[in-house]
Amino acid sequence: MLLALAGPIGGLARKGDNHMSWVMVRMSPDDISKMEGFRLQTQFEAIFMTALAPKDAAMFGNRDTAGGIFVFYFSPTAANIFASFLAKWAPQDCSPPSRDSVSLLVGHAGAWDMLPPHASSAG
Repeated sequence: MLLALAGPIGGLARKGDNHMSWVMVRMSPDDISKMEGFRLQTQFEAIFMTALAPKDAAMFGNRDTAGGIFVFYFSPTAANIFASFLAKWAPQDCSPPSRDSVSLLVGHAGAWDMLPPHASSAG
């Protein structure tokens, strides 16, 4: 089973634990120009397909136009199956992004249902 191969996300999960929160990875424009975003997405897509495309695993992305930072979001199941690869990019726990702020990069069309419809007004 693929989950047995995935390691913990640098301090976010311990052996035997299932990581149950959303995870984000931030990349600078320089990282993107070095194809790091492309590598992250293609590696996740390969693991996603190897894991038989779980319906609750998805990768979303957006770009903070003010800061130029690119943010990639992983659902809890995506973070679990991709844990050993995510550690390279210093992932951080986060809340799920709102539907109106991201694009679906890898996952089923139904993945949108995992997201809240609008940005929360609570900080």
